[in-house]
Amino acid sequence: MGTYHLMGLGRSAGAITGPISYLAHRYQRWNDDDQRFFAFSGEVQQREAGEKVGDVQALVLFTTREVLSGEILAY
Repeated sequence: MGTYHLMGLGRSAGAITGPISYLAHRYQRWNDDDQRFFAFSGEVQQREAGEKVGDVQALVLFTTREVLSGEILAY
């Protein structure tokens, strides 16, 4: 099934890029703390095989109708 992050976009892309950048940094660095951080991510079979888990596979972004229509501008 993978790792999914549900996030509210609001009016700023930083609401998404900040947390995703943080997760990407930890995933790429992959020290002992990062491995513990992602320890329960991924599928059981991946963890049992010792595979690297925690990579974001999809994003589901939420925003308002006004931002989508351009009535309210996003930053």
